[in-house]
Amino acid sequence: MKMRKKFLWLIIWGSGLFLCSVQARNAQASEWTLKVSVAEARIRLKPDPLSPTLSAVPKGTILKSFAREGEWFRVITEPGREGFVAIGYVLSNEVEVVEKKTLEEQDSWEEVSEEYRGAGISLRLGAGFFFFQSGDIERGVSGMFDETADVISSLGPTVEEIGKKSMRSGYDISGDIIYNLNSRIGVGIRFNYTHASQDSFLRFNFQDPSSPYTMWNMPRITSICISPQFYYAYPLSRILTLVANGGPALYLVDYEFGRKFVIPSIEEDIHQKVKANSLGFQGGIGLEFRLNPRVDLFMEAQGRYGKISNFEGNESTYKSWYLQIWTSNEDGFLYYEEGEQYPRLVVLSEESAGVGDVRKAVLNFSGVSLAAGFRIKF
Repeated sequence: MKMRKKFLWLIIWGSGLFLCSVQARNAQASEWTLKVSVAEARIRLKPDPLSPTLSAVPKGTILKSFAREGEWFRVITEPGREGFVAIGYVLSNEVEVVEKKTLEEQDSWEEVSEEYRGAGISLRLGAGFFFFQSGDIERGVSGMFDETADVISSLGPTVEEIGKKSMRSGYDISGDIIYNLNSRIGVGIRFNYTHASQDSFLRFNFQDPSSPYTMWNMPRITSICISPQFYYAYPLSRILTLVANGGPALYLVDYEFGRKFVIPSIEEDIHQKVKANSLGFQGGIGLEFRLNPRVDLFMEAQGRYGKISNFEGNESTYKSWYLQIWTSNEDGFLYYEEGEQYPRLVVLSEESAGVGDVRKAVLNFSGVSLAAGFRIKF
């Protein structure tokens, strides 16, 4: 978790510093169109009235300038009769500003498009972390761990270590295929593969530290998301573009859970494997940094909304207590069951077979992912 926090702060600070440096550099870049307003303006070698004169231009001459130092414009004159071009400085009181244009006013996207148009298709690949709410899955997995830990503690062992983890994060891999309708608008399809697994454990011994035992709680969530997307790009500078996207999403989710512990004369093993699918929404915003006309780097934040229920599959259980053995194998839906003390997840063929308050388990897949990657234009 500490590494994930460092990664998050690195993205935030890196993008912030880069954006500030780009904006600062562009803020100083301007283009002036000047017209000589005196009978004769002198172009000098340096921005100094005592500097040598390179040439003199008559009234009405149009000059271009891309830099200014105090009261002096740095200009380039047209070739004269002898073919010489003068690069020097002219006083601001000898010219009038016809037009001033900063580089931010230019359409950066249009400049890039002119350099490379291609087929209008691009591929984006990225990877990062996904944080979600989890809902019944988190509560059920946590309750099953606590219930089993209490059962083990009642047998009188010495607890060495408890490693209980939250089931609310995982890694995410994404891919986008985009077709540009014009310089700023595109349509495409986005694919996401998400995997979350947070194994919890309880390590204990029975009066012999050299012979420890471990109880494992092992939940797994894997998801494939397919989402048709609408994309919009807004150039911030020649190398920096703000990109937003959004669209409906289809989530195909597999949930798997295993819990096992073995101690003298006692063994328990439970395994659940279910799957479901549901519709939701996905969208986000990011920054793209242009490396060359065909390749960009990007950092993005993507939000998701999805509540998945109707998980269907199988649960198998094996218990052995002092030579007495129980086994079961149940097909049905995954239910969230609140008993007298601990909530749990259980696969039942029908809701009435549960104990206490029972409802179909809901995975709240709503959350946010933070990722980085690259884009290739074809």
